[in-house]
Formats: sequence, structure tokens, C-alpha cells
Amino acid sequence: MTVVVPTRDAARSVAGTLAAVRGQRDLSGDPLAVELVVVDNHSTDRSEEHTSELQSRGLISYAVFC
Repeated sequence: MTVVVPTRDAARSVAGTLAAVRGQRDLSGDPLAVELVVVDNHSTDRSEEHTSELQSRGLISYAVFC
């Protein structure tokens, strides 16, 4: 499953949001295989920095900065 997470000035919440998505389970209780795509829309806080760091750790499949 692919989940697209739009962000803007979400430096304080992006890690928690992504952890919540990654923590989802299917009906049998197994972790869902999730491809995460984060799209940042001109953030003025440290969202891009946080997102890039999470991507470098393999927690995000793709990050797009517009």
C-alpha cells in the first residue's frame, strides 16, 4: 500500500504521523507493508530537514519538496 502524506510546517508532528502509519496492522494482526511518500509544500520550519533525516534512515520511501 502506498500512503501519501502532505505536509507544511509539520516539523513537530511528521515523525509521529509516519510512526502511526507504519504501526498499522492488517486484520490478521500482521504489519502492513507500506510505501510512504511525503510531499512537503514550501515549509518554512525544519520539516524538510526532519523529513530528509527520516528518509535517510529508511523510514520514508520518497520525499518531494515543492
